[in-house]
Amino acid sequence: DKKKDAVKKVIAAMTVGKDVSSLFTDVVNCMQTENLELKKLVYLYLINYAKSQPDLAILAVNTFVK
Repeated sequence: DKKKDAVKKVIAAMTVGKDVSSLFTDVVNCMQTENLELKKLVYLYLINYAKSQPDLAILAVNTFVK
């Protein structure tokens, strides 16, 4: 799955200290999937950036509900 591979690359970049916060909206949009592994990767990303971008994190909650 292309989305899963892309989010994995974003998570990998995040773990080595690169700033991937500009991809916040794109990563959160990946939540609308049935793929559980992809959802878990998005959760990891959100946990990391929710403190630095709280407004966007609140908007992301609406995506979880859908």
